[in-house]
Amino acid sequence: MKNEPATSLFELVTGLSDAVDLVSPALVNHHKMVAYFSLCLGTELGLTIENISQTVLAGALHDIGGLSITERLEALDFEVEHAHQHAETAYQLLKGFPPFSKIAEFVRFHHVWWNWGEGRQFRGQAVPIESHILHLADRISVLIDKERQVLSKVNNIRKQIEAQSQRMFNPEIIEAFKSLAGKEFFWLDSVSGSISSILRNRIQMTTVQPYGCT
Repeated sequence: MKNEPATSLFELVTGLSDAVDLVSPALVNHHKMVAYFSLCLGTELGLTIENISQTVLAGALHDIGGLSITERLEALDFEVEHAHQHAETAYQLLKGFPPFSKIAEFVRFHHVWWNWGEGRQFRGQAVPIESHILHLADRISVLIDKERQVLSKVNNIRKQIEAQSQRMFNPEIIEAFKSLAGKEFFWLDSVSGSISSILRNRIQMTTVQPYGCT
């Protein structure tokens, strides 16, 4: 059908992320928060607009491979290790859809620890910096207590994150985090009820045609 309208990739992705986060109140807006922190970190690091947009979309889908509630909730532990199965499952789910091919690569390695530089590779494959951005963004998100005012927790979150430079996180990305963490908007926007609009207004939008359309 030639007259089918194109679909916003952003709306498609955030619709999926909302559905995935409905499995538990503890997960509400988790994907969008990771997308937001990825946006800020990618911008601070000087990534291209295209790569920032792709990293944001990856953040909005990063846990789509967690196929059980138990698996999803376990991933909320700050120092979760060996969580690569759901990342690999997500990669397999995403890679077959051409607009998600780069997103899939970023998601595949988003639980790889930096480990003093060993995290540049995982199982013989290069790990994109975007994957390490997702990892840090994800861990920032799990430290936010939705029951408390976010600014009251900033100092504790900063200490926990910065203490893991080199071990869990790429130190270059930690430096970007340090630059952002002193800015109130960085935290307030992450818990805003308008987080979808914030993301929509700050990334490069693309569209996809429905299957079967020419």
